Amino acid sequence: MTKQELEKAIENGESVWINGIEHKLNKYYFVAEYNNEPTLYLMTCGYEEDDWNNYPVATITNIYKTKAEAEHYLHHANIVRTEELPFLTWEEFNKGNRLIRFIGKNGERCKLEGYQSDDTQGGFIDIVVNGTGSHIDYDYTEANFYKAYDECVRLFKGEE
Repeated sequence: MTKQELEKAIENGESVWINGIEHKLNKYYFVAEYNNEPTLYLMTCGYEEDDWNNYPVATITNIYKTKAEAEHYLHHANIVRTEELPFLTWEEFNKGNRLIRFIGKNGERCKLEGYQSDDTQGGFIDIVVNGTGSHIDYDYTEANFYKAYDECVRLFKGEE
């Protein structure tokens, strides 16, 4: 809501929604600046009948005209997604699970893949970072798997 819409709602004695709770606006509510942002204040009575205190309830960006708008904010704002680097051991990698894909810290699509020739005991481990042209090859050994996985962790974390 804008400051003008909120002031009009106060004049008309209308309700607003803050954090999913309906608040009936009356003479005890008012709009002021708090940390340079329009804020709805709620006046409360202290211990003495004429001892009024006030405290900020919500900034205007978190005040809604309808329950539907407020619930939409509650259920859909600030959604966080946690991503994990797939964990892979040398034993799993060497027995055939030779591919992990992940998104690097800077948004690049990455993969670690192993290619082994079963009849020659040869092969290589490959790290490809799409979008940057980065491509690293290692001989197919346990020590090089751990080096390659360390590189994947570095890319995942976005470290230099």
